[in-house]
Amino acid sequence: MQIFSTLTGKNYNRARKALFDVINLLENEKIEYYLEGGTLL
Repeated sequence: MQIFSTLTGKNYNRARKALFDVINLLENEKIEYYLEGGTLL
């Protein structure tokens, strides 16, 4: 299965950083979460 991103360049980098920042925050606070296949930024 291949996943293609429609984000490129700066937008891709910003979206990726935002996602990882949120994940790190949730994990540091021990908050359970899940991401669905349709999760959009």
